[in-house]
Amino acid sequence: VLISNTLKENIGIERPSLILSGDYRPIDVPKQRFSSVDKKIHLVYAGTFDEVKGGVYASIGATKHLNSKYVLHILGFGDEKKVIECINKTKTSAQIILEKPLRGKEFTDFLAKCDIGLSVQNPEKEFNNSSFPSKIITYAKCGLSIISTESISVINSQFADVVNFTKFSDKEIANTIRNCKNKRTSKLLSEINNAFERDFISLVNNVNNSRRILITNNCYGGSTGNLSRDIAERFLCNGDDVKFCYTNGPKKAEFYSYNYGCKLEHYISPLLTRVTGNSLGYMLISTNKLIQLTKQFEPDLVNVHCMNTYSLNNFDYFNFLKESHYKTVIVNHGLYYATGSCGYPYGSCDKYKTGCGHCPNKRYACKSLLKDNTKQNWKRMYDAFKDSDFTMVSVSNYVKRFCSKSPITENLKNKTIMNGVDTNVFKYQKVKFDDKRVHLLLVTSDIYGINKGRRQFLDIVDKLYNDDRFVFHLVCRQKIKFAERKNLVIHQNITNKAELAELYAKCNLFVLTSKNETFSLPVAESVCCGTPVLAYECGGPESILDSTVAQFYKFGDLESMVNYIVEKKYLTFDKRAIADYGLEHFSKEKMCEEYFNYFNKVMKQ
Repeated sequence: VLISNTLKENIGIERPSLILSGDYRPIDVPKQRFSSVDKKIHLVYAGTFDEVKGGVYASIGATKHLNSKYVLHILGFGDEKKVIECINKTKTSAQIILEKPLRGKEFTDFLAKCDIGLSVQNPEKEFNNSSFPSKIITYAKCGLSIISTESISVINSQFADVVNFTKFSDKEIANTIRNCKNKRTSKLLSEINNAFERDFISLVNNVNNSRRILITNNCYGGSTGNLSRDIAERFLCNGDDVKFCYTNGPKKAEFYSYNYGCKLEHYISPLLTRVTGNSLGYMLISTNKLIQLTKQFEPDLVNVHCMNTYSLNNFDYFNFLKESHYKTVIVNHGLYYATGSCGYPYGSCDKYKTGCGHCPNKRYACKSLLKDNTKQNWKRMYDAFKDSDFTMVSVSNYVKRFCSKSPITENLKNKTIMNGVDTNVFKYQKVKFDDKRVHLLLVTSDIYGINKGRRQFLDIVDKLYNDDRFVFHLVCRQKIKFAERKNLVIHQNITNKAELAELYAKCNLFVLTSKNETFSLPVAESVCCGTPVLAYECGGPESILDSTVAQFYKFGDLESMVNYIVEKKYLTFDKRAIADYGLEHFSKEKMCEEYFNYFNKVMKQ
């Protein structure tokens, strides 16, 4: 329960919450006002004499611009000597009365006899970012017209519609007093009070029925780390208790985050893997810490989200989850779980269907320079999943179909939920480059990756090297080691999402030359920005996009790719319609809602 909407926004709380700015319950107050006797307009300032807030001194200062038909009553606490000194120095025709301190019903009865309540503290002070002036609620309960300075906490409150706002200056406050409108508050108070009581009961019930969700991922940030945290925050918004566990990232993050990684292990494990080929093992200290946390937390559901790097002993953790009978959903961004070792089978290799071994590319599959451990890795993953109740989520239909062919994962329930994009950032923008050239773009996290098609991309660039109509843009995080080209612009690791989204929107075509992709988040981001896609068939992208937004060719068909670029038919596409397609299929909100519903379904089974 928080005191203001502004405080909620500033601390960025994701859990269900309520705003309670004061006591909303109506009170019985006298109907007769002072004005019915002396025909004057009675103002009241009730509150602190704090000089920083400055409300009492602003109220007194305003009387310099009011005539004798106004009376200002001051009720409060603080340094009375300074207030009296200020009153004596103020030249005004209005009457100013420093009342004796009042409490309880005597206090509210006095307020009810006045006409206008003043809440004119300095709006520029930082306390306005968290506090709410409770005197506004008291004035409302007593039936007064209310004047307030433009404090952000009041502007963002439920009382904004019944408040007369003023600038923080003597003249402006006086002018607002003269033109003050009497806005009815009794009905609003009743509505706010009833709504709070209803929502409070709902919140208590929600807390009593909250579930415990444990989500673990390699990283705090990055593509899969951010997606995992988006899912965590969706459950937090529902009032559930969430632990987001990770190894790579800040030790201190959100209150629901837990870094279980051991840095020493993170350096040692790759070295051991290079020798033994046990690519998803080791990390024993970190894995034990995660197991102990899981036991203490006792989750209703565990989500293992793409744990395919040196961050977890997958085999040990899966065996623990199976033996402990935790309901588990495994999110599959790669193909490691179906193969036991490699993210993508080398070439047309299908050894994963029969148990691996004699790997044609052991250095890629199990990261070893010496030993082919693919058969042992396959068997360990098979044993970890055998006779389990694990459920799997695949990020594309391509991944789902692949998993259905592997003995390791063929018997797991498997649902496709596509990755989500922040469509508040990656969206249609009416922007373009200030030249007449066609601009083509590739965004990749690993241009030197074995499956990312660096050579194929440069082949296209080189084919059009002497055609001044086309310019290519490459966004990557690595330092480029290949030769510069006059028709290629390198953008070194754009970390600002708004800047990256603008580049997507400016370009005419996104070109993907990967050999293997399970999804490709840059493809989804491009479409959400309204830019169509040209790609080699590489698995994921052709299973998440249709012909209205993308064109695909067989991997290595350089001639078709270049011809498509030169023909420029994509320049006739409706970029806004493409962005609408992206919003419909790849919004982060859609992804989170699908995960939320699916996890709920699993927990009920």
